[in-house]
Amino acid sequence: ANRFVNRARKAEAGGRTFEAQGYWAQAELRADTVVARHPNSSWADDAQLIRGEAMVARNDCAGAIPALESASLSRDSPHVVEQAQVLLGGCRLKAGDLVGADLVFVVLVGSSDTAISHAARLQHARILRINGRYEDALSALDDLTGPSADAERAADYAGLGDLARAEPLIAQALARQDLSVPWDSTLAGIGRVDPGLASRYTSAVAVLPGLPG
Repeated sequence: ANRFVNRARKAEAGGRTFEAQGYWAQAELRADTVVARHPNSSWADDAQLIRGEAMVARNDCAGAIPALESASLSRDSPHVVEQAQVLLGGCRLKAGDLVGADLVFVVLVGSSDTAISHAARLQHARILRINGRYEDALSALDDLTGPSADAERAADYAGLGDLARAEPLIAQALARQDLSVPWDSTLAGIGRVDPGLASRYTSAVAVLPGLPG
């Protein structure tokens, strides 16, 4: 199963998406066998993680959640727990389970892996914003740098009606043609304060390359 996971990741890195999907299917099949035949073995948690990751890779987050929940309870491998939580949080968020997703992200904020902790803070801030807690979201983003953090800050300031802080971030995002900005909520926040400005920004956003229809 691990060999097929490695092959799938290499294929993905090389842009061979169809080939990668085949490897993920093989990895899941072999992990299923481990779970079915050896549910109490030391490899069971790893197998559940592989099952979950394979399903996520095949865009089946709903099917992946039970396997990832099982792997996240591992008593043998902190690494398995953390990797399962990363995927589980994303799947719960995709399913619209904001409470369940945030429970995972809040735990991951304390990860010793900087990349994981930073990503978790961004997701936690995103959920706070979705719930209208803009000040709390800005606090969660404190000291985080980079386009992704600035994209969230733009939406938070817009939600607060603080155009003086929102506009420079929006201008930077438009200049880099950033599609990661939550444009719907950002423009809605601006529209509550200055409909004319929101209309101008909407026109600018509408012509960004790659923007979903």
